Amino acid sequence: MKKNVKIGIIGLGRVFEHYLKLFKSNKIKNYQIISICDLDKNKGKIFEKKLKVNFYSDFKNYNFYKNVDLVIILTDSGNHYATSKFFINKK
Repeated sequence: MKKNVKIGIIGLGRVFEHYLKLFKSNKIKNYQIISICDLDKNKGKIFEKKLKVNFYSDFKNYNFYKNVDLVIILTDSGNHYATSKFFINKK
């Protein structure tokens, strides 16, 4: 039995909706979304209940990423470098 990859997602906008459809299609196996993050707390709380995951408004919050194997960055493209650099430096 394969281990589930634990996923944290940053950014709950338009692109996230496409990813959500992909995850729900069952084309991807052996994963578990365990945390989500967005600056919009109202949107975050909605998806927290819908997906039954933990919501955080700051990806630098240790609880967001402490048990995550993979971070998917779905923020505005101008923010990808700084966000990626943060996680690279955590290894």
